Amino acid sequence: MSDYYNVKNYARVPDTEELPSLIEIQSSAFEWFIREGLVELFDEINPIESFNGNLKLYFPGNIPEAEQFGL
Repeated sequence: MSDYYNVKNYARVPDTEELPSLIEIQSSAFEWFIREGLVELFDEINPIESFNGNLKLYFPGNIPEAEQFGL
C-alpha cells in the first residue's frame, strides 16, 4: 500500500522586493521626536506651578536662547 502525498518544495523561494532603508525610517522618526514631539509634550505641561503658586517652572521652546545652549 503506497499512499501518494502531494509534496511541496519550498527550497526555492521566488525573489522578493527590496526592503526600504529601515535605519532611515527610524532615524527620521527619532529626529521628529526630538524636534517636534518633545516640544508638543512640554507645551502641554508648561509651566509647572508649585502648590501655592509662588514658583513656576518653564521649559524652553523653540527660541533662539534655548537653541544656543542646545535645549
